[in-house]
Amino acid sequence: MWLRQWDAPNKHEDTPEVKRLQEEYVKTALNGKKITHFISSEYYGEHMSKFLGAINTKTKRNNPISATMIRKGECLNEAFLSTIVYKDILIKVAVVGVPSQEQSNLVKCIAKKLKTSYVEDNLFELLTRKNRELPINKFDFYEIANKKYKVANTKDKIFSGKEYLVYNSTGFVDHLLSIATHNKFDENLYIFFSEDMKNYDLVFVNDNLKNNFSKMLNIDSSIFINQLTNNLDTLGINYQILSGTFKEKLLMLEKSIKSFKKRFNPK
Repeated sequence: MWLRQWDAPNKHEDTPEVKRLQEEYVKTALNGKKITHFISSEYYGEHMSKFLGAINTKTKRNNPISATMIRKGECLNEAFLSTIVYKDILIKVAVVGVPSQEQSNLVKCIAKKLKTSYVEDNLFELLTRKNRELPINKFDFYEIANKKYKVANTKDKIFSGKEYLVYNSTGFVDHLLSIATHNKFDENLYIFFSEDMKNYDLVFVNDNLKNNFSKMLNIDSSIFINQLTNNLDTLGINYQILSGTFKEKLLMLEKSIKSFKKRFNPK
């Protein structure tokens, strides 16, 4: 079982008080779920496994290692971690909105500043391709979303991230574009990409109303952005609006991401 919990108590002393904090926190995080084994290389393995009624499985710790070291690539992470675990360690940043050159450039620039990689929007690539084989009204946005998801979750792409992985758009945006352009709705894929949308740690909505691609897609940018933010609100997803000039948006991205890092990685 792998639980992502950002708000764990930031105390690590081997004292009765800290042990109680850790036990109560894990109990709340599990929310009634039972576990059979507790695996760790730390002192807390003994009291936590006893508290949870689990078998204490202690691993050997020949070399000091931490999640921060793994994210920065300071150890042979691929040899020790599965893709799904490494992905969860990364801070995932999604920039969403109507596909645009500006949004693509924002993602590339912030990824460069963070010294990490990014996932490009394959829909944007299709829109900008000179010899496009299909007209817009023939695009299957759900097929595009599925391809984007598969590329974003390959082992090479996940392990190319260093502390962060930046995403230019998501499958949920393609879902909304399918409705906006074709009035085509796939309930199963809506559920899938709604859940996927909840997996990003930071979401930024690019408010780019002067978007040439909105005409190509035959949509109103302002209406689409309203639909996008309303859907994010319904899903309970926190997001920030990127507005202003390109430099202002880039600065906001950088400040917000670094602030998030300090909040959850106080060291």
